Amino acid sequence: MNTLALGFRSLRRTPLLALTIIATLGIALAATALVFSFLNSFLLRPLPYGDTSRLFVVFEQSLKGGRENSTRVTYGNVVALQERASVFARTGIFRNESATFRAGDATETAFIQRVTADIFPMMGVRAALGTVITPANSEIGGIRTIVLSDSLWRRRFGADPGIVGRTITLDTTPFHVVGVLPADFVVPSGDDNPQAWAALLRSDYQPNERTQRRHHFWGELKPGVSPSAAQAELDAVAAALRTEFPRENADRGFYAQSLRDHLLGSFGRQLLFLQGAVLLVLVVACFNCLCLLIARAIQRRRELAVRLALGAARRHLLMQLLAESLWLALPAAALALGLAAAALPAGASLFPGFIQASLQTLPPPRLDVTVATAVVGAAVAIALTFSAIPLLQSRKLNLESTLREGGRSAGSPSGARAARWLASGQVAVALALLISAALLLRSQRELQRVDPGLPVTEFDQFRVGLRGEAFRDPARRVQFFERLRDEIATLPGVRGVGVASFLFSQPPGGYQGFTQEGDGLEIADTPKRALPNFVLPGSMEALGFRLLEGRLLAETDILGRPPAVLISASLAAKYWPGQSALGKRVRIETVAAGWLEVVGVVSDLMGVGNQPRVVDTFYLTISQGNPPGLGMGYIVRTTAGLGRPDGRAFQQVLSRLDPNMQLFAHLAPSEIYARSAWQSRFVTQLVGGFALLAVALALGGIYAVNSFFVERRIHEFGIRSALGASGSNLLQLVLRDSLRLTAFGLGLGLVLAFGVSRGLGRLLYNVAAVDPAVYGVGALLMTIACVVASLLPARRAAKVNPIVALRTD
Repeated sequence: MNTLALGFRSLRRTPLLALTIIATLGIALAATALVFSFLNSFLLRPLPYGDTSRLFVVFEQSLKGGRENSTRVTYGNVVALQERASVFARTGIFRNESATFRAGDATETAFIQRVTADIFPMMGVRAALGTVITPANSEIGGIRTIVLSDSLWRRRFGADPGIVGRTITLDTTPFHVVGVLPADFVVPSGDDNPQAWAALLRSDYQPNERTQRRHHFWGELKPGVSPSAAQAELDAVAAALRTEFPRENADRGFYAQSLRDHLLGSFGRQLLFLQGAVLLVLVVACFNCLCLLIARAIQRRRELAVRLALGAARRHLLMQLLAESLWLALPAAALALGLAAAALPAGASLFPGFIQASLQTLPPPRLDVTVATAVVGAAVAIALTFSAIPLLQSRKLNLESTLREGGRSAGSPSGARAARWLASGQVAVALALLISAALLLRSQRELQRVDPGLPVTEFDQFRVGLRGEAFRDPARRVQFFERLRDEIATLPGVRGVGVASFLFSQPPGGYQGFTQEGDGLEIADTPKRALPNFVLPGSMEALGFRLLEGRLLAETDILGRPPAVLISASLAAKYWPGQSALGKRVRIETVAAGWLEVVGVVSDLMGVGNQPRVVDTFYLTISQGNPPGLGMGYIVRTTAGLGRPDGRAFQQVLSRLDPNMQLFAHLAPSEIYARSAWQSRFVTQLVGGFALLAVALALGGIYAVNSFFVERRIHEFGIRSALGASGSNLLQLVLRDSLRLTAFGLGLGLVLAFGVSRGLGRLLYNVAAVDPAVYGVGALLMTIACVVASLLPARRAAKVNPIVALRTD
């Protein structure tokens, strides 16, 4: 306690320095704590789903297209995995559907998921009311069971606790309600949040169906089985299936991904990058504080020399210095936790409200014991470092000369060199962060300049699903889609309506293999990939696609006529360079029509995301393409103004055609593009803030170092002035020393920036990681800022009065 009290009294003699160090460290540790709270939430804390260390999601992938072209799993491959993959203790599958709920006179079309009996037990999910679907209750009295979401239970059934045990109807099928899930339950699948989960029985499987990749496949590894062993067995199963089913599985493989990696995707790498960036800010803050402590240690050389001369043990000095450092670091940690707690709501607000459902399943960021322990641990480590600096200085003391020179000594040469090195280090790290932030900002500007290829601000978009026996016939489905299109086209303000499988939000894994006539490749062997899209004739012109060559799809492109296909300009340029693609024929993996003749080339459409790129697309009519599934997307082109129709107007039209139908997935395409790059914006905002903080700290360090050495050199400046040096000479002398210090930091910073910017990876769009303009401008701005930070100390040196300065000698 005496040592702590002595340390506190020592710091009280320099309160401004102590408060500066506490504030500097506190701010840097607060930024570190903020980012670590995100990292802890998303990467470290347990997921609310059973034993997530053993839960894996299995995907199909094209061996030639790689994991970027991964898909869900077909029925046939689900059966094969369940029968042959011995590494899993249990497995489960689920698939997405939509259904119409009827409760009294009200109807609602909602997403549901069909789940096998092991899914909920595998996830460790318990019902808030009743129970979940299990192997023992997936069918009761010949009726399949269902569990409801909390929102559907409250919205359609008035939160009636008697719902458990009742039978409800989805479309025309009865289901027995066995439970209601908790309000905060989110399915960790990345899909639109379903409103109910209905039992999927083994009798529903079609063991030989290997074309519709629509099933999520989960497996729980047996104890002791490693992920690499599981992947090896999946590879073996895939190889066997390629031999047994060469037509459907020739290019197919499986890969397993942990549930956490599946939920995070690329965001995990971005969080690690952010943590690295904020640690660089902490390094700058520590360098800044070390510069101040070195200056203080130089000023305390006589004090330490006196104590050593009087017989003080170095371990006693170490204890006192450690106590002083703890008085600096621990209040800084307390300040950091307070600042981080205050800033966490603002930091969490950087996550958009529409954040993907997959990330919603993860625990929300908060300052918990783990974060607090990490901050205090970092503060103690910093305190140990801080206490070592003056102790190292004391080991080099020459007691006789130090006591003889007293306060007139310019100080330790080694300490001065260390302070200058640390100041240069601050400049280097700040420059690296500044350049990284500038690259991210340039990338954001490039993203905003991307031309989607269509005037997306004029569009609205929704989907419609057809169910029931009335729409089993494909011709009936096409007729309904056409009627709805024609009715919507009569709404005021509507300029055109397109109907397509998809348009502005491309399905994951939707790219299909195709071959060109005469290329000698089989579908199973082709490396060529493009996205087939099925549309109603008239859609391309209604949406504003430009016809570059040939003709558009027509009403006559139906079954029984020669199969026709439109291709995007990117496909034409890539596979028929320097020649016309018209009349050429292609065969597409999932299209049963055989050889398709290219009848036209249309303008490109840009994809969405942090790395938008042109979507290589085939366009076929619904009739000739015969797409799987019963749903289609409607893209409505409207005029600007108050008369623009909205979702309610579209629903009214749909209800007139079928009162039991409801549109879903209603979202403007402009919003789809804006939302798709949220991760890039999130990282850019934080790195930009960290860069500004690092620059401010570095400039403060430059100012402090220059001020200290100007103060220590007052005697020298007085002599120079007395011998005829002008104020401008002294100004230049100080600035020249500062520029040497800055130049070294700039050189080191450019090298460091190269390494840091390479870590940005896919967050950069249309911007090189090494952009000479950004690097040059960043270095110039940093130089100017350092010169400005050095001017005030330099001006003080230029105004030295030689009589006053020499009087101290």
